[in-house]
Amino acid sequence: MSSLLRHEESTDQELKAIIFWNGNARDLISYIQQIWSWPTLIKCSGKKVLYFELHTGGLSEHEDIIRTLERTIFWSLFWEKTVRGGHYYFKITKPDVKLCAIDCDSTN
Repeated sequence: MSSLLRHEESTDQELKAIIFWNGNARDLISYIQQIWSWPTLIKCSGKKVLYFELHTGGLSEHEDIIRTLERTIFWSLFWEKTVRGGHYYFKITKPDVKLCAIDCDSTN
């Protein structure tokens, strides 16, 4: 199996983990930080309230993560704004709240 194919499978697994996340927002942010290819394009600050920024840098794998996040309760609760050019901003007011695994497309 080629390394490219292994990477694609890994990415699918990573996206499924986001969709079916069964933990808190703080842990999901940590997970996304681990799988984001360019650490300089992701920022998180704060303690009681977290400010989370994702910048895709035009990478398709980052855009896949964004599209996946858009289908989650995390996005519904914490998304603040999107700026043209692949810049996404979140304000997590309750970072330790447990997120249930919801796939918004499963109701269609």
